[in-house]
This record gives sequence, structure tokens and C-alpha cells, in this order.
Amino acid sequence: MNTFLLDLRGHRHSDGKKGDTPNITDVWQDISQIVDAVKQKHKGAVYLCGHSSGAGLLLNYLS
Repeated sequence: MNTFLLDLRGHRHSDGKKGDTPNITDVWQDISQIVDAVKQKHKGAVYLCGHSSGAGLLLNYLS
């Protein structure tokens, strides 16, 4: 099993103003790009997990 941790826009070491994401759809597009890249390099299922607000973000992303 491979595990990948994301540094989302506006968090930790990402560029831009900390705690700010001008457009939520940009974050969803970032997640899609990462999932696509993982699927190209690794076989099997991809499971997305989040804690606290990260879980809420994933629920919105998946809906």
C-alpha cells in the first residue's frame, strides 16, 4: 500500500497566502490531478481519506 499526503493550496509549504484558497474548485482540480497521477503510476484502488475539515473537503469533492 502506498500513502500520499497532500499539501493543499493555502496550507503548510504551498505558495500563496496561508489559509486562503481563492477558488475551491482549484483545490478540487488539484486533487483530481494528483489522483490521476497516482493511477497512472500505481495499480489498484485509490482511497481518499481526510480528518476534520479535510473529511468535509473530500465529501464536497466527491459529490
